[in-house]
Amino acid sequence: MFKRFFALLSFVIAVASISATALAKQPTLTIGSLAPALRPSAWLKGTPVKSFLRGHFYVVEFWATWCEPCKENIPHLTELAKKFKGKVTFVGVDIWESDDPTIVTLPKVKAFVKSEGSKMGYVVAADGPHNQVANAWMKAAGEGGIPTAFVIDGKGIVDWIGGPQDLEPVLKQVLAGTFNVQAAKELRERSKGPIFLIQDQLKLKEYKQALASINAEIKKKPDSARSLDILRLTALTHVDFREFKKDAKKILDESKGNIGMYQMLCSIFASETGLPKSEFEYGLKLDEEALKNPQGRDYLFLAMGAAMDSSLGNLKEAILLQQQSVDAGSKSPHCPQAFLEFLQKGLAKYQAEEKKQLKQ
Repeated sequence: MFKRFFALLSFVIAVASISATALAKQPTLTIGSLAPALRPSAWLKGTPVKSFLRGHFYVVEFWATWCEPCKENIPHLTELAKKFKGKVTFVGVDIWESDDPTIVTLPKVKAFVKSEGSKMGYVVAADGPHNQVANAWMKAAGEGGIPTAFVIDGKGIVDWIGGPQDLEPVLKQVLAGTFNVQAAKELRERSKGPIFLIQDQLKLKEYKQALASINAEIKKKPDSARSLDILRLTALTHVDFREFKKDAKKILDESKGNIGMYQMLCSIFASETGLPKSEFEYGLKLDEEALKNPQGRDYLFLAMGAAMDSSLGNLKEAILLQQQSVDAGSKSPHCPQAFLEFLQKGLAKYQAEEKKQLKQ
């Protein structure tokens, strides 16, 4: 259920909080842990960091070429690398370029790094097709979204984990020796703990319990409501669909029909299984609304619609939409090659299923 239809590519930005990575198990890497070694597939820029030297500080940031927030963060990371030059080494590690290990993505990553030139002013590496680095860091830490940064102190200990936009004040304190690692760890555990519980409940299909946990967390921390939207909505599709529709309408109204909100809502129906026919039909209506003004994401919505039609048993419609998705993706500058290949495999899968159906 939680191996999202669009895996770890563009659409995972909308559903990262319940990606397969975050749902795998409770984290074994956290603040206060010894940092794992960096063993990337390739070092693409700067001096390779083969070990964390004692007395030196590091920032390890995870990113991908398909991740817009990651790319938007590159100038900020370069600025910080200049500001803390000689004190902190910054390493950007490309991960999750494809969920298919047979797809070769390194040439694309190399080309991207080369095209950035001096704008990417720090050490850059790329993970391999089997996610060795991503598993040792992101999966072990229970992190399912990028960009994510880890601060490593002079003893090789992880002092902090979070969004790179919050790095500067943390680094100043770490370098000054005033950063409270234990307090940071406790804060992370308080904020992350309930999320792991909810994710486990959803994974085990304990939807009523998950919904109760989510509502309790929102009551305790009202500001967390928006970040829990997709978890709550996922649970509601199985518990109270009337409430789901009410919440979905509110989200779309308040965002004035923001395309990202449509993407979040449609992703639920594209990746959930076993829902009633009426719910998939509702998802298709949302998908059709989004396609009236997809803002460059038509290939995503077409593929999500195909997934919904497939769940309904409408293979002819699924094939038609998936073919349109492939066509749109091949023309879109926003669709990575690896994702286009993923769409093509989806089309082949639907076509094979139809052939099998016709033989019966």
